[in-house]
Parts: sequence; structure tokens; C-alpha cells
Amino acid sequence: MRAIAAAEHTDPFGRKTRVSRQTLDRWIRDWRAGGFDALVPSPRQTHQRTPVEVMELAVALRRENPERTAAGIRRILRAQLGWSPDERTLQRHFTRLGLTGPAADAGPSVFGRFEAARPNELWTGDDLCRYRHKSSYADGLFMPILVALCLFGSAAIRVRSA
Repeated sequence: MRAIAAAEHTDPFGRKTRVSRQTLDRWIRDWRAGGFDALVPSPRQTHQRTPVEVMELAVALRRENPERTAAGIRRILRAQLGWSPDERTLQRHFTRLGLTGPAADAGPSVFGRFEAARPNELWTGDDLCRYRHKSSYADGLFMPILVALCLFGSAAIRVRSA
């Protein structure tokens, strides 16, 4: 048994793997108790654990206000019922029912704060002051630099003055 546990085996997907001694002992115990059927994994739980009434209330709250988040719905359920399912449980349920994404009555989505429809429509500017290595302003040796940038990306202008 130790030699089998120490060796590497190929799993059904072609990867090299090791099986521990405890796992081999458990498999042998199960096989002796119930035959091959005892080695087959048990099916997953398919019934819903959360009461249907709670999920229906959550869906009604979401349909009432589509902007309401799962965290907000969870707070409301906890206040009304004394407990609530996890936020992720609510999110998965809303996804299954297609209650995610932007609201149907929402306007067009905005992709950026500033958008230009054509070149030279939007510009921004910045006035910088670059000083020479003199100690005072009285020398008059500072140069304001004006940088103007077209937000559409077609031009950039830099103006220097003395």
C-alpha cells in the first residue's frame, strides 16, 4: 500500500498526481462496505436552501428599484425579516433572472467626461511658470509657458515667451 501511495499516477486528464495513503485506505473501506457504487461521488444538492418567499421579496425589491444593489436589498431584508441571504447569493439569483445591468429606462451611457465630436472642438490649457536659476523675480528672467492641448488628439501647441 505504501508503494502505491508513494508512486506518481496519471489522472484521467493526463496529469501526474499522487494519492495519499489515507485516501487509498478510505477507498478500500468504502469499496468493501458498498462495492463500486460506494466509490461514486454523491450528487450535488439541487434544491434551493434559501426560502422561496425570501428570494421573491428580493426580486420584488429589485424590480421596484433596478438601481438598488444586492447590498442594499440585503440590508432591507435583514431589517424586515431579521436575517438575509448573502449578497453573492442575491447577485447570482438576479443574474439567473436577468435582473442585472443598466435599467431599461436609463439614457445612453456616457463613456467619458469630455467627448469631442470633431477636431478642435474642445481644448484645455495650462499656464506654467518656469524659473531660471536666479534668486528673485526682479530680474525678470522667468518664462511663462502656455500649453494648449486639443482633447481630440489632433494638435498640441506650446508657446514660450520671455
